[in-house]
Amino acid sequence: MRILYVEDNLANLSLVQRLARVGDHEVISHPDGEAALANIDQDKPDLILMDVQLKGALTGLEVVKALRARGHNTPIIALTAYAMVGDRERCLEAGCDDYLPKPLPVEQLVEFFQRYDPKKATESTPSAQPAPANPATSDHTQAGTVTGVTPAEWTAKPAETGLTTDSDFAKPSPPETPSQATNETANQGSSVTLSSKEDKQSTTTPPARDDGKPPASASEKTVKPAGTDSSGNSG
Repeated sequence: MRILYVEDNLANLSLVQRLARVGDHEVISHPDGEAALANIDQDKPDLILMDVQLKGALTGLEVVKALRARGHNTPIIALTAYAMVGDRERCLEAGCDDYLPKPLPVEQLVEFFQRYDPKKATESTPSAQPAPANPATSDHTQAGTVTGVTPAEWTAKPAETGLTTDSDFAKPSPPETPSQATNETANQGSSVTLSSKEDKQSTTTPPARDDGKPPASASEKTVKPAGTDSSGNSG
């Protein structure tokens, strides 16, 4: 990563250069804003560290505004030795992406190097890969293919499979509900009870008569008219 550090303090510049070498970064420096604006196109930095209090005609925030006005979208971190309430907001309003006070916090500065490194951003972005298809659970909807039916069953003759159309494969018969099974069992039980009663009635022998004659059949029985006695005479 190429880091542009606009700074007139050599001690701060030396610190940034040492930290940058640890991360294999390159540091380009300019002592004032005028030189930074004049060389920005050829420097082509990936990150800009901008000291707010610069020597010269332009302050650090004025340089930032000029870069944004030219259309440069390079990340810019503002650095200032006079941290006061509202400094961060003023730096962000001028176009800076972040803010650090002086003396420079080493851990946070290294963290910014990693955050704004374009190589790190590319490595951390996972590549989208399609999910592997599961042949056991894949659902085929094209003609000639039915879920849960093997190719051998699909190509078998209708007489062997009992299925004659595509809809027969796609629409299996619904499972029997518990209520239907109970009703069928009850109907079977009542049929068995009725058959048993009929068998008993057909096999029962009527009792013998007192006069020694064979028992009369149902067709021989007649209703006696009212007012007659047992011998058939009227009273």
